[in-house]
Amino acid sequence: MAQNIEEILAGMSQEIRTPVNTITSFARLLCNTDDPAKKRRYVDIIQTNCSLLQNLLDDMLESAKGTDAPAHVSEAETGADNARNEKVDVQDDEIPITSEHPKHRGVKPTLLVAEDNESNYFLMSSLLEDDYNLIHAWNGREAVELFSEKHPDLILMDINMPLMDGYEATRNIRQLSGTVPVIAVTAYAFSSDRTRIMESGFDSYVSKPVNADRLLGEIARLLG
Repeated sequence: MAQNIEEILAGMSQEIRTPVNTITSFARLLCNTDDPAKKRRYVDIIQTNCSLLQNLLDDMLESAKGTDAPAHVSEAETGADNARNEKVDVQDDEIPITSEHPKHRGVKPTLLVAEDNESNYFLMSSLLEDDYNLIHAWNGREAVELFSEKHPDLILMDINMPLMDGYEATRNIRQLSGTVPVIAVTAYAFSSDRTRIMESGFDSYVSKPVNADRLLGEIARLLG
C-alpha cells in the first residue's frame, strides 16, 4: 500500500505542473492584453485550472491517508496529452535559451505549429500570434503537407499525434529541408526519449506543460 501511495503521489506531482504552468502563462497574457474577449477567455482558463489544481491537491491529501487513487484528473482545458501513460524526466534547463526575439526587418517569421489538442494550440497561439504568423496542422501528415506548401521559418512539432506522429513527420520534413529548425513539443518523456528526440532530426525540445519563457526563448534562439 505504501509503495502504491508513493506511485500515486509521484504521478500527481507531475499532473500538478500542468495547471500551475497554465495558470502562470495565461496570467501573464491577461496582464498584457487590452482585448475584452481575450481577457474573458484567459480568466475562464485560469479559473478552470485553479479548480483542477484544487482537486488535485485534495486528491493528494486523500491518497496520503490511504484512500483510492485520485478521481479528479481532467485534460479539457490543460491539454495534458497522455500524461497518465508517460513519465517526466525532461530537464528544460539543460537547454540554453535567450530572452530576446529575433529581428526580421519588420517581417513576421512564419511558424508551423503541429498540435492536435485545441487547448494546447490556443495557449501557444496566444503566446505567439503577436510576433509570428502561425500555421496550424492538426496531425503529422498535415504538418508535412503544410510545410511543403508554406515553407515556414520554424516548426513546433508535437510528438504524440494521430495519423502520423512527430518523429515520422520530422523524418519526412527532413527529406525536404535539412535546415528548417524543428522544436519537439513533448508531454512527458523518459531521459532516453530526450536522446531519441535529439537524434531524430529535431533541433531542440520544449516539454509540456509549455513554459512560456522557454518556448519563446528557444524560438528566438533558433531563428537567430
